[in-house]
Amino acid sequence: MRSGRHHGVMREMRNTYAAGGWRESRRPEERLRTLVVARIAQLTPMLCDWQQRYPVLLAARIVPVIKAIVVPLPGGTTAQHLALCKLGLVAFALDDVVDGELGDLSDGETYEICARYAEIARGTMGVGWAREDTAAGMLARAIAEVREEMRACPGAARYLGAWEDAFWALCLANRAELVHKRQAGMDGSLPSLKAYLRAGWVTSGAPMYFAAVLVVTGAGYAEHPLEDAVVRRAMLHMGLSIRWFNDARTVDREREEGKLNNGVNLLVAAGMEEGEAERKAMERGDWNLRKLEALVEGMGGELQGFGAGMVALVHLIRGVYLEQGEFHAEERREGGVLEGVAGMGGG
Repeated sequence: MRSGRHHGVMREMRNTYAAGGWRESRRPEERLRTLVVARIAQLTPMLCDWQQRYPVLLAARIVPVIKAIVVPLPGGTTAQHLALCKLGLVAFALDDVVDGELGDLSDGETYEICARYAEIARGTMGVGWAREDTAAGMLARAIAEVREEMRACPGAARYLGAWEDAFWALCLANRAELVHKRQAGMDGSLPSLKAYLRAGWVTSGAPMYFAAVLVVTGAGYAEHPLEDAVVRRAMLHMGLSIRWFNDARTVDREREEGKLNNGVNLLVAAGMEEGEAERKAMERGDWNLRKLEALVEGMGGELQGFGAGMVALVHLIRGVYLEQGEFHAEERREGGVLEGVAGMGGG
């Protein structure tokens, strides 16, 4: 019954979106779609080779990650897109390891590993402890490799510290979600919506990604974008919007997996009818998107381009979910490792 109501609500919203009635249906222009197709052809073989070295990075996410990297940064070079795609795959794998979808760590071990990953990204911990035959160890080595590549990027001197802080925040937010998940498993209690969103906008991965964009591109802004108060508010609305759209799209799958930490579930726990909660999640995501767009419109000249990438990313994810695409591609696992590359629906 729950699944039927959920699919009915999502189907109604998708039909409205397809007809142009769910705000504007902003899809990538033809030139951008052509670029995305070209980058998929260029980067997929490279990323497949890299993924085979670190199978904890699920191959099914390669094409979705390429789209999510190229759309907000259409002016990036192939090398810049490749570096950011590696980081995107690492962010997904971090979520998988902490969620327990990959590897066999206990909750306590997973809690500790988050701190280790953050230290590796900061360059204050090595990977000698990281066994190559475990998911946790493979991810540690992948993070270390990505960090070394980031250190060689043109923006490292100015922006690497900001990326390290953002990666640290991502690890801490994932650890906070682990605490919420563990508590729900012990006594059924759920976090407050405020506490959930405090971690959830960060675990969207978007704030860390845009810090990485600065490192990889070496953009010569007069002022540091991440020190600008308007940019920081924009990043908050970006992360919240992505979180709400993700939760509306994945609530059924996560319930089946026993994951109760989802904004829709929290709205239901607060007394909202389930179909209404699913619709409310999409509406809240749209509200945050409108706030983001307004902030970007008011940004100074050179920062507006940076903000435009945030808007483009949220529209991409929103369109994927409403067009019945799937950012978390269907997976076939053998021995905990996914084989094959799956595409992503939507524009």
